[in-house]
Amino acid sequence: MTAPSTHGGVSARPLARRAALACAAMFALLLAWSAPAAAVHEPVGACSPGYENVHDVDLETFFDGKQNLTICLGGNLSAPPDFNVRWSDMHHVTVRSAPGAWRAIRSRIWIDETSSEVTLHGLTLDAGDFTAEAGATGLAINADVVTISRNSITNRYGLAGSCINSDAAFGVASNLKIAANRIFDCGRDETHDHGIYTNAMDRPVIRANWIYENAGRGINLGPGTQGATVYRNVIADNCANPLGGVNDCSGNIMFWGATSGTVVDSNTIAHPHERWNLAGCDDSTGSNDDCRLWTGVSNTVTSNCFISRNDGYEGDPPTSGISPGFAGKYATVSGVTVAGPQFLNRVWPVHANRSYTVQNGTCEQNQPQQAVGPPVP
Repeated sequence: MTAPSTHGGVSARPLARRAALACAAMFALLLAWSAPAAAVHEPVGACSPGYENVHDVDLETFFDGKQNLTICLGGNLSAPPDFNVRWSDMHHVTVRSAPGAWRAIRSRIWIDETSSEVTLHGLTLDAGDFTAEAGATGLAINADVVTISRNSITNRYGLAGSCINSDAAFGVASNLKIAANRIFDCGRDETHDHGIYTNAMDRPVIRANWIYENAGRGINLGPGTQGATVYRNVIADNCANPLGGVNDCSGNIMFWGATSGTVVDSNTIAHPHERWNLAGCDDSTGSNDDCRLWTGVSNTVTSNCFISRNDGYEGDPPTSGISPGFAGKYATVSGVTVAGPQFLNRVWPVHANRSYTVQNGTCEQNQPQQAVGPPVP
């Protein structure tokens, strides 16, 4: 399987694979006409019978076609030699660690447009061993109603690029929920590789995550994102630029393209390695694919805590790190609090073990109000 570009999805599998999937889909449809309605699947519920301790399975084929199941991993899974898998025709399926365990999937994963209502919960999702194509994305989502919750998500500054992405060329991901994850050390190119690259997502909810130490932006909002909600996250220490040299990263969060109807509410946004906490991009020529002409409308940034002390990028108001001219052009901005969050431990050398718990009472409501990352056994 060939990996996609930095802006999206994945190329097709061989024709035989597609034909098999088409036959399976038709068979499932025929069964649906005659079968009674299935029970409602609980997204993070008890393990389904026969799936309580899944291990040593083919990561590329085992999950395809599964429906109405909670699949509990009793062992770590990977997909050598290319560490690149595509999951198809999955519906109402949760993949999670077995109770009392914390398991990992070490591969790039593409959940394609033939799937829906898939949940990944309580796992380490690590695409760091994928090397086939720079910028292909660690977790490519083109299915609707996918939930990514309480995971540790990274690619160890690898070639996979952004950790989470969606490219409309392979199907718009609607109603994606990204909640209570650690998202860190994503990519190596500070211009193109981000923690979350919303791209063409429709109504994504990004809530209660710690998004930190990524090569580029923490959240790259655009170019076609519609109706995003970004609520009670900590977005800090991004623009890490692990390769060194000139750091051309714009900031912790950037708006660009046609991003519209987005609400950024009650977050703590702090300490970008370079430039701004909050910025927008507008290429009036319309010829720059990394920026584009700004056409977004109806965006709101409200009730967030900010702090930045980058020389020359203090922002408006001072030390907020909000790019001057952002307010009114890219979003309506209100309720700005400028205060140091006093993170519990943002300098621990092992990034996976850092704590971005906000200790400053002024900003303590501007952070996740629940546990972040996989449940520790």
